[in-house]
Amino acid sequence: MSRQMRLIALGLSVALAISGAVLGYYQHSQRLEAVEGASNQQAECLENFSTSLGPSRVAIDGFRQQQKALDNRISSLETHYATWQTEKSKWSAQLEAIRSELSSRASEDAVEGLVLEQRDLANAVADIRRRIAKPSNRAAQVVTPRKPTEKPPTSPPPPFRVLGIEGRSDQLFLLVSPPHKSTLTDVRLLGLGETIGGWTLKALRPNAATWSVKGYLDQVTHLEQR
Repeated sequence: MSRQMRLIALGLSVALAISGAVLGYYQHSQRLEAVEGASNQQAECLENFSTSLGPSRVAIDGFRQQQKALDNRISSLETHYATWQTEKSKWSAQLEAIRSELSSRASEDAVEGLVLEQRDLANAVADIRRRIAKPSNRAAQVVTPRKPTEKPPTSPPPPFRVLGIEGRSDQLFLLVSPPHKSTLTDVRLLGLGETIGGWTLKALRPNAATWSVKGYLDQVTHLEQR
């Protein structure tokens, strides 16, 4: 009896062990499935996240390229600035040398100008001293009276009357007549260069005539107003 009980107890122990093992395996399987499910969900999330990050990656890559180009531009500008600073230093040195040369030249010109002024002043003073030391000859000079200016003699009145001007064949003639006669038979036509009573006609104007009279200044006669 005791042997049967032992067998029963042993069977129960084996059954319990097998049940525990089966239950443990089942629980382990459930845990594995849960872990696999969670892993699959994480993989899907990661895939979705990678897909959503696609445009962002493109934008980030573009930003990185722009940043690299900007860094290159900044480096180029720094190089140009350094070159400009070097050239600026050279120009400043040249400008300072030119200023110094101009200043020295201006000083030399000013000194030369002062020397010339002093020389001219000394010459002027010496000339004044010579004039003061030299006796004046004005008192010894004999004052000769000036001869009175001879006035030209008054010309006699013209020995004719000026009546007018007449044009013939594109040439002007002066109409004159004796002083006390005015008939048509007494009227005479005078051209330039012709003479009447010692009066030679030199020029004609619309209302006057110029004459050359020997021993007198040129005379002007005006036309008679009618």
